[in-house]
Amino acid sequence: MARGLYTVLAEFPSRSRPGVTYEVRQGGDGVVYCSCPKWRFQQGRGGCPHLTDWKTQHLPKTAAGDWHHVDFGSLLPGDILEVQDRGLVFLLRYTAMDGRQVHGQELLDLGQAPSSLRAERVVDAADVVRVIKKTEAPR
Repeated sequence: MARGLYTVLAEFPSRSRPGVTYEVRQGGDGVVYCSCPKWRFQQGRGGCPHLTDWKTQHLPKTAAGDWHHVDFGSLLPGDILEVQDRGLVFLLRYTAMDGRQVHGQELLDLGQAPSSLRAERVVDAADVVRVIKKTEAPR
């Protein structure tokens, strides 16, 4: 449900305050966050139980129980990845891997022109949620 500058993705009752409900929201910038005090005061770093519940319901798990699985060996420069880092969700145009570090350029949206890409980002491979768009392999 869209409400102004964000969309409500889910609602969860408070576990400690009867009658209180918190919202998992996605802002216009693509960031997924929670309206609960724990998320707000710790800026998403505190392991908000509502976001954990939402991820459990909406993100695919591998047989090993991970939230996601990305075949890093098949990534090509230009692939678009969804990344969740410290509670922030954003898109990354993949450029290279260095061990467990994924290099790329942050995007505002999928249709963004290469000339308007944001700064280079380096994220841990564990923060890559999924591949959003694959680049065609050169023939």
